[in-house]
Amino acid sequence: MIPLKYANLAQIGELLRKKRKELGLRLEDLADEQISPSTISNIERGMPHVNSEKVNYLSNKLGINLDELPELLDEEKQKLREIKLKLTYIENVIDLVSNEKCFANLKRLNLPHNHLYASTVQYLKGKYYMNKQKWNKAQNHFLEAIRLEDQSPELNKSNIKAASLNELARAYYFENRLEEALEYTEDGIKCFVENGERKYVKYILLVSKAVYLEKLDRIDEAQSTLQMLWEEREEIASLEVILNMYELKAAILKKLKSFDEAIRAAKEGIDIARINKVHNRSVELLITLGGIYMETGDLEAAEKSFVAALCIKEKLDKEYLLIPAYTQIGMVYLEQNKLEEALEHIKEAVKIGEKANDALRYSPALIALGDYHQKNGDPKEAIRYYQKALDLARKHMQGHQERELWFKLAQCWNQIDKNEFHRCMERLFMIEVQLNKPKREQIFIERR
Repeated sequence: MIPLKYANLAQIGELLRKKRKELGLRLEDLADEQISPSTISNIERGMPHVNSEKVNYLSNKLGINLDELPELLDEEKQKLREIKLKLTYIENVIDLVSNEKCFANLKRLNLPHNHLYASTVQYLKGKYYMNKQKWNKAQNHFLEAIRLEDQSPELNKSNIKAASLNELARAYYFENRLEEALEYTEDGIKCFVENGERKYVKYILLVSKAVYLEKLDRIDEAQSTLQMLWEEREEIASLEVILNMYELKAAILKKLKSFDEAIRAAKEGIDIARINKVHNRSVELLITLGGIYMETGDLEAAEKSFVAALCIKEKLDKEYLLIPAYTQIGMVYLEQNKLEEALEHIKEAVKIGEKANDALRYSPALIALGDYHQKNGDPKEAIRYYQKALDLARKHMQGHQERELWFKLAQCWNQIDKNEFHRCMERLFMIEVQLNKPKREQIFIERR
């Protein structure tokens, strides 16, 4: 019998496939009354249900000496180690600089679909396209990685499937599809193998889940997930995850009106980001801190936080992160009746938002510009920007923001057209009813 203990079925199948290719044979050339083309294909793909006698029979037909199989498999293992080392190098380059050369190296590997690392190649191609913000291409590669992993259960310990589901969730998040992002994240958590590779993926999945829940205003669930992370903080190697935890903690505490604790969490995160020179996170944490100060009415402290965030803009590789800083400092100036400064900063936020596919940051900028015009006695111009923000809120099913916008539109129309005012109040009532239903009873409101 074939000594299967020396390798998994995928490795044996790959070895036999290579030998057949070397001999220039098709599946049909090897098939006979003892073994069919489909059985040969199943063996080469490492399918677990194949009879071991068929594997022995195919090995003999290909002229492979069973006594030499351990040595042949050792050679294959060495080749696999070399490929894994190459893939590790390529992943490092993709994560750090994502240049074209690393992608060319990835394509040059040209691994067959049944190769042990075929799913890893698909996963890395997806990550490359994610960095290029080509979401559709990225999603296709992640889905292919998941399909390949599902075909070979023995590969599950690689946690490529969990990592691919996390990246799919990120792609949906960047497309402002929060519910789908959350769904894929939860799937990733369910399939994560605790004693497998890529242990860091678990914590990325958990913090992502908490972020999506907070964005969806499911605060209790977000807080519970964050608590799970905090209990395992010593196990978390990723500084990005830890800084995300601080930002999220501050955001949740702000929504719960625990302002002193929120300020403390934001400041702790800012210190960690500053010491480690993590510029993107520094900006986001400073914006979070400024938002907390705005809630408490400390406009001077809020302004200082936003100015500090904008001072880092030259160090950023993601301009859209500045949208909330420009928006909120504009709102501070509006409160202080510094109208020229307010308009300048809010318009800059809208300008950046128009280029970015980020409704979560763009919508507040549009609302702020509407507020500016409403305060300056121009309700018609305010309606224009509120309506744009409303369209985004409805598209992305942001119920709480939709409620806020119908109220603002009602205020504007009350000065212009009573019929439109009553229509807005009707819609506001319907949204209020919807948001106050128990979750299990919620249905999407008919869009009129």
